[in-house]
Amino acid sequence: MFNKLSIKLGALLLAVALLAAGCSQSQAPAQDNMVPAEDNMAPAENSMTAQPKSEAESSEEPLIPMAADDSEQLNKGYPAKDFTLKDLNGDTYTLSDFRGQKVYIKLWASWCSICLAGMEEIDMLSGEDNDFVVFTVVSPDHNGELSTDEFVTWYKGLENENMIVLLDETGEVMKSFNVRAFPTSVYIGTDGILAHTALGHRSNDQIKETMETIQ
Repeated sequence: MFNKLSIKLGALLLAVALLAAGCSQSQAPAQDNMVPAEDNMAPAENSMTAQPKSEAESSEEPLIPMAADDSEQLNKGYPAKDFTLKDLNGDTYTLSDFRGQKVYIKLWASWCSICLAGMEEIDMLSGEDNDFVVFTVVSPDHNGELSTDEFVTWYKGLENENMIVLLDETGEVMKSFNVRAFPTSVYIGTDGILAHTALGHRSNDQIKETMETIQ
């Protein structure tokens, strides 16, 4: 009786741990352009292995940060690097255009089971009237992700109604936020400051609670 109870308890704890953890890079389909771990980025307990820059990528110029006047800075942190990306319909979004609003960004991958399990939640959050903007970002042809055409076809077969999915086709946005796990949550204040990041799944309640702590 005791042994059976112990086995059941152990199985339950393992299931909970897997749900809380981010997707590991080993779960992604193998691709030639997938990059292994960066030496100076220690993996978090619930994260995938870090993504290092290849020699070619390391030589590229970094993205330019959003301008932030120190006198206007409301949150602790550093200016989020600006970006311009297109969504699945070809509409363009530039991060700096949302200066004055809080922004939540979820970075994810179609092969990540944890991301898919939380997709209904983020779709609901995207449709709510909150005091922050919600974006999601994927990076086609990078780190095991589908190509742009394959991803668009796959995503449009889903039943999501509210999510804004931005396509980071160069992988620059993923690099600028030092993404080393999927999903990764990014919280940006009204001052354009990257105030908080979190690895692994975050419920809508957790996202809202974190947003309340920043200005």
